[in-house]
Amino acid sequence: MSENNCIYVSYMSNDRDLRGVLVLAYNLKKVKSKYNLGCIVVDNVSPKAKETLKKHNIILFEFNLEKILLGYGFSEEHAKMVVNKHYFGKFLFLNINTHDKIIYLDSDLLIMSNIDHLFKEKNKRDCLYMVPDMQASGDYSAVMLINDKFNSGVIVSNYNKELCDLCFKTLLDDGIELFQRDNFFLTDQYVFDKLFEEKKMKVELLELKYNLHPILIESVQRDKMTDNIYVLHYMVRPKPWELLDLEIDTHIFENNICRDAFKLWVDIYFEMISKRYFNFDFNKTNVKSYSWGKKNNKSYHFDHNNIIQKI
Repeated sequence: MSENNCIYVSYMSNDRDLRGVLVLAYNLKKVKSKYNLGCIVVDNVSPKAKETLKKHNIILFEFNLEKILLGYGFSEEHAKMVVNKHYFGKFLFLNINTHDKIIYLDSDLLIMSNIDHLFKEKNKRDCLYMVPDMQASGDYSAVMLINDKFNSGVIVSNYNKELCDLCFKTLLDDGIELFQRDNFFLTDQYVFDKLFEEKKMKVELLELKYNLHPILIESVQRDKMTDNIYVLHYMVRPKPWELLDLEIDTHIFENNICRDAFKLWVDIYFEMISKRYFNFDFNKTNVKSYSWGKKNNKSYHFDHNNIIQKI
């Protein structure tokens, strides 16, 4: 498989997840991935954020989501609801025709080990590979895996415009009322699950080790359910980057390993900053002397005959 034919792709609907995508790009290099990271950016991503992504060598896939939706026949009101819900621009990874093989990655992931092998191993065409969705009891004492519902944080796929069209048309057919239902958690996973249930989409399961919440690391390792953990998914609040601004109240992590997983993301974030800005040697200062001087009008005049020997 040609390296030029494969790409990792993330998604931003606004500027909120910028730090997550930047860490993802750095993270992929850290685990020695040989493939590039691209990012889908839609209507509410600012020019400044786009420029930052470019500076970090992240390939931009720019889409006007509202215009696309209007093209499918959405009303303006319905289209704005879809855009402002933020989840559904993710479907556009299926419409990236510059690459045949794509691994979609949510912005709130940490890659623990190289996953390039998934490009070759999960190679059925017109099939999405995702981990099963799960539900947990309130205290996480019991976890249930659901094999006909899926977590879309990591998806292995190929270019598939037909499926992309089908995802948006499903939202259109379900109507604006879908966005007005009370106590209904509406995300892109709703569409994927519905299409699978209606046998309009093929899905094969990825092992949990490719998309695991930090809360579950301890129990998965304790019960020897996997030989390795490849991808952590910080899929609930807080997101790791929210801790950086100290806006989150003191957070009680569910276990020490979960706490350490959040700290690992923060450590990698600051490692990225350190390597970008502080990993260089600089010449000695240009300052040769200090002297007294005066300001005349708007100009400063150095008195080089009056050198300061000691401050």
